[in-house]
Amino acid sequence: MKLNPYHADLVWKHTMEKELNIFCLQQLGISKEASLASLKEGSGEEQEVRSFHVPEAGQRVMLQGLRHRPELNGAFAEVIGSGADSSGRVAIRVFRSSLPHEAAKGSRRMQIRASNLVPVQSKQAA
Repeated sequence: MKLNPYHADLVWKHTMEKELNIFCLQQLGISKEASLASLKEGSGEEQEVRSFHVPEAGQRVMLQGLRHRPELNGAFAEVIGSGADSSGRVAIRVFRSSLPHEAAKGSRRMQIRASNLVPVQSKQAA
């Protein structure tokens, strides 16, 4: 039996759409069984929805979730760029003193995905 390429494409697109929907719901912390009406009403539970934003220049951040450079996870940095580039990366200055394997003073300029940066509250603002 010969497979119809158009039909196979439709099945593939439908499967990918379902997987994307499940992934998005997991990221937002919403169960699959929750109805649209209950989400609009709030269903008695207040869900914290964090809006994603690109850090501003001068903001202190901590690196997290780096797979190719895990030694940088937990390092502190300062955003030096004024936004993300076309690939979603932000220019930052990583402080060498916050890296456990480097005792040198100074900093290093890097381009990191904005999703791998966690804002850090300064001691003055706390």
